Amino acid sequence: MAIVRYILTIGLACQNDVQGEITVVDGEWNFDSDDLLTLRFRDGRWFDFTPGNSSGRPPSRTYQISPAAGGRGLFSPK
Repeated sequence: MAIVRYILTIGLACQNDVQGEITVVDGEWNFDSDDLLTLRFRDGRWFDFTPGNSSGRPPSRTYQISPAAGGRGLFSPK
């Protein structure tokens, strides 16, 4: 589990069209691009994503995110 700051761009036509980045503030932060992670928002929505390190350097605390293949996209469990 980790606490993150995030910046997301959500498509108007399709809310599963989500791109952005997360920066880990506290907690686990060494992720692989094969990891399936879930961002849980305070308003109850969730977003399944895979992390990417676009710099090519060893893992940092900032990751590019995009929808996970086979993930649920952006959804509300209600």
